[in-house]
Amino acid sequence: MITTAKSIRKALALALLFITSVSCENYLQWEYPSLGTLLSTPVVTNPTATSVQMTSTVELNSNLNIGQTGIAYHTQRNPTWDNFAAYGDGTSEISVTLDNLTPNTQYYARSFAFINGQVYYSSERSFKTDAVSYVKTGANQCASLNGITSSFRAPNGTTAPWGIGSNGYEGDYWAAPDPSGSASSNTGVSWVSLERALSKPGIVRFWIQTHNPGYNNRAPEIFVDGSSIGFAQQIAGELSSWYWMQVETPLIDAGTHTIRFEFNSGSTYVDVGVDELEFLEIP
Repeated sequence: MITTAKSIRKALALALLFITSVSCENYLQWEYPSLGTLLSTPVVTNPTATSVQMTSTVELNSNLNIGQTGIAYHTQRNPTWDNFAAYGDGTSEISVTLDNLTPNTQYYARSFAFINGQVYYSSERSFKTDAVSYVKTGANQCASLNGITSSFRAPNGTTAPWGIGSNGYEGDYWAAPDPSGSASSNTGVSWVSLERALSKPGIVRFWIQTHNPGYNNRAPEIFVDGSSIGFAQQIAGELSSWYWMQVETPLIDAGTHTIRFEFNSGSTYVDVGVDELEFLEIP
């Protein structure tokens, strides 16, 4: 009986030693690439309202191969290289410029490097872009639809262009549906579009009302040259759809663009109004 107990204890000890050695060996093999890789936290220089410069370094074990490098950034924590990134030249010194950022906005950034085919990240750096005082470069009082394209869909499924209403935020306004037409409300996607040239990056501020009593105004999605750049954000006025609300678009690049304000009311009957456009650019 004593011999059996000793044999069992010896067998257990040998098994434990074997398990420990295998676990440690696997751990070292799994960790080895990161033991030879060091990415410095990005350093921010020359911040502006819409851009920053960022630098970082990569230190490698001589047995490892470096591939793509760069800076990943986003307005949410832990950005990844496959979302928003500015790419380096694949060397141990990363130096990039992040452009087209939104003014007065918090961002997070991490340097990254592909080492032997696997991506590694540095610790995270946060930064905030500068606020900006825009310069007004033009306006549209929305008293005419000349040069404007638009569409709304009536509840019966027919489509028609917007019209001009008389009780906007200030006087006349772009109205969907057409106040002089037969439809009194619209459903689904309703949009209005215009051409605008910006000499510098800028925004459009305007007033909206998506009149659906008991509900809030619905800010439009903004499309530039056919691609969505996000939704307009409230900056003034009332959230309730009983009243007018002022919104502004995300930052739009310099150039001549087709800018489209798109309201999606789904299956809800909603009257849409747009008034008093202001075009503003970064000085």
